[in-house]
Amino acid sequence: MDCKTKSIILDCFSTLSLIIYKKHPICIIVEKGIEKIAQKVGEEAVETVIEALRSNDELFLNESADLLFHYLILLQVKGFKLDNVLKVLEQRKK
Repeated sequence: MDCKTKSIILDCFSTLSLIIYKKHPICIIVEKGIEKIAQKVGEEAVETVIEALRSNDELFLNESADLLFHYLILLQVKGFKLDNVLKVLEQRKK
């Protein structure tokens, strides 16, 4: 992952942290609990796979963004940061 990509994702994660704890309407799912968040990640993953098999790149990218967004929510609620995941990926390269 290049530095620009990592920076964009980390900025998104930081912004998301603020949104979640200020009870922003976009994160109402947080109030429903970890089970609902995990379910939403699964739903977005399936939708991403479906769009990957179709020819509409715009829909694929939109579903990919939704998946990443909800995954970042899940990480935050579980008490992790994206850096935790990136460290795991770095360790796998060894």
